[in-house]
Amino acid sequence: MTKEAARSEVIMAGLGGQGVLMVGKLLTQAATANYRHVLWFPSYYQAVRGGDCECTVILSDEDIASPILPQASSVVIMDASQIEHFENRVRPGGLLLLASTAAAAEVTRKDIEVLSLPAVETAAKLGAPQVANMVLLGAYLGVREVIPPRLIEQEMEKTFGGREEALSLNKKAFRQGLELGQRLAGGRGAGSRR
Repeated sequence: MTKEAARSEVIMAGLGGQGVLMVGKLLTQAATANYRHVLWFPSYYQAVRGGDCECTVILSDEDIASPILPQASSVVIMDASQIEHFENRVRPGGLLLLASTAAAAEVTRKDIEVLSLPAVETAAKLGAPQVANMVLLGAYLGVREVIPPRLIEQEMEKTFGGREEALSLNKKAFRQGLELGQRLAGGRGAGSRR
């Protein structure tokens, strides 16, 4: 019996200091349990906090020919200032996931699915707006289901090992994002890898 080949790709974009690169790397490391090939490709536009940054994550059972993706099946945007550039990086029929409900009004394309959620507000209710990146990562997995959430939590335990308060806070943010994503997706998920 042959296993069906699977591939998932996401571009995560935001500003330096928002944890864009960290959640991309976390997803990549966690996905090694489910995919034969994984790739994390970071890109910095300015080497300062607050400068534009992005990362591409490709999860595949087939060889990955290139880390460069002009368009991806999913794009996660952590800061509304990135919409103008990154909405065109979503493949037609793909997903654009936004960190702000107000930001959805700025999207001009009609050939993609646009989902927005109050990531910063959700993180702020936990007392730490800086974990909005984990809310978004959870929401992405709630919508796309590319790996089981437990794999992210296991990777968090390695990343935040010995820092129980940080681990607990990041897990809470991730779980709340997961629930938000599942609600946004209406429980339909796409490309499930359970």
